[in-house]
Amino acid sequence: MAESFLMEACVDSVESAINAERGGAGRLELCSSLLEGGLTPSLGLLQVVKQYVKTPVYVMIRPRGGDFLYSDQEVEVMRKDIELMKSHRADGLVLGALTEDGRVDAELCMEFLVAARPLPVTFHRAFDMVHDPVVALETLISLGFERLLTSGCENSALEGLPLIKRLVDQAKGRIAIMPGGGITERNLQRILEGSGAQEFHGSARSSKDSAMKFRNTSVTMGAAFSAPEYGLKVTDANKRHITHICDGESPKILTCNSGSYHCLFCIYKGEKYQVENHIKGHSTVKHGEFTIVKCGLSCRTATHYHCFHCSVTIMNRAQFLLHLNSHEQKAVTKGHPPPPAQLPPTSGLLAPPPAQLPPTSGLLAPPPAQLPPTSGLLAPPPAQLPPTSRLHPPPPGPAPSNILSAHSCIGPAPSNISPAPRSLSPCSGKATPGTSGET
Repeated sequence: MAESFLMEACVDSVESAINAERGGAGRLELCSSLLEGGLTPSLGLLQVVKQYVKTPVYVMIRPRGGDFLYSDQEVEVMRKDIELMKSHRADGLVLGALTEDGRVDAELCMEFLVAARPLPVTFHRAFDMVHDPVVALETLISLGFERLLTSGCENSALEGLPLIKRLVDQAKGRIAIMPGGGITERNLQRILEGSGAQEFHGSARSSKDSAMKFRNTSVTMGAAFSAPEYGLKVTDANKRHITHICDGESPKILTCNSGSYHCLFCIYKGEKYQVENHIKGHSTVKHGEFTIVKCGLSCRTATHYHCFHCSVTIMNRAQFLLHLNSHEQKAVTKGHPPPPAQLPPTSGLLAPPPAQLPPTSGLLAPPPAQLPPTSGLLAPPPAQLPPTSRLHPPPPGPAPSNILSAHSCIGPAPSNISPAPRSLSPCSGKATPGTSGET
């Protein structure tokens, strides 16, 4: 990816918060109950998370699951939560409210924004339930929200990508548009390129089995569709391709399409911070025009050398220098094969190309267009007959049955025709009607 961007990770535990920071998340959205889309976390969770991470933590303010039309009592709870989270070092808040007709509740949201000052506030995915997203976006801008989290009014950001792109164009930098919902390592590149956004939201979670040894599988603590009782969902620090992808950060580190980080000098692959520590064990020296890479790392049991120009790894320095010399030798002395136009003349054993064929010998007949005058043994094609002698003019049409061509070699003459002397025509001496006599 050509440009860097910020990835916000939604987390609901201390472990997930730590893993997200290790993975490179630029901001955390702290919630509880991600299965319900995220609810207000406990004050204790915020306090402990702040002890372990330095990444900015935005706290969700949402008193229950379901829609975003709140009662007076629920609004009172939200006011208290804003006050508490603000006083316990929250770096920002995430909230939203709608009216019964599907519009942004501007009056209530303004009250929340005033209570949250000076903290920045994100309007969450309540936006995906509005009646008119174009009007709703202008309302959020006028109220002063810092950013909008949206899936483009669809189930996932990938499905809502066309609307997200229109919202980014409409906002023109007045508010940050942050796509979120179903973002994975498989679709992040497409959403990044198709939206024009610079901030993204995801959980990057993996399943983790419980450490419980005794399990009562006949009892569940929630509805039948809830998460497994003995399974946990936590943010995976190894999903770095989701939380941080940026090209060109180090000339010795490469990134691939999956977002993995690779050492330029050996086969080591890992997270970015691991590769950064790994490459410190490499040293490079110049040998002529070639670079020797000496590696004292644990990828092998002994010090070894990597060829910068091919995949060879050699343990002995002297042998490695010989290997490099072979690269130099090939580069200097290995010539290129001459082009086909400069091929030497072919020998007599191999026939040259058709355009360069020498005159054919008497053993092989030339092409029809180049046939020499035919001998007396073979009659030429009718169109190429040589001029007939004065003694034997050719008949104008099919030869009569009692006439034999002078060049015929098809057995003896019929018994009723005697051989003619050399000075006479082989005809019977009496012209057949329709034929001409001697000239």
